[in-house]
Amino acid sequence: MEAATQQTIPITDINLSMLRQMRSAQTSAALPPQTFALFGKPTAYKVGPGDVLQIVVWDHPELAATLGQLVQNGKMTDAAPSFLIDENGDVQFPYAGNVHVAGKDVGTIQKELHRAV
Repeated sequence: MEAATQQTIPITDINLSMLRQMRSAQTSAALPPQTFALFGKPTAYKVGPGDVLQIVVWDHPELAATLGQLVQNGKMTDAAPSFLIDENGDVQFPYAGNVHVAGKDVGTIQKELHRAV
């Protein structure tokens, strides 16, 4: 009969000090620029033809109810009427007329409509 051999398993205590060491080793390891190029920064959404804008002018509901290419909703629980961006990237808005919005973010569109009205 053979004697049982004992195998030692190394046990490492995981504590805050060890985690800090691992973290500093991770951040000090330089990554090649190609790796950083894989991670882009998100940009603001740019609208385009076929998108629908919901435009609200506070204290002037008549601006949304007149003119413009409205996409009508059927139920009272639906969102407010919206404006469709046409195939040329333009939106028709009351008192502003035809405004080119394709390729622009929401903040830019707000400023342009404010100036146009």
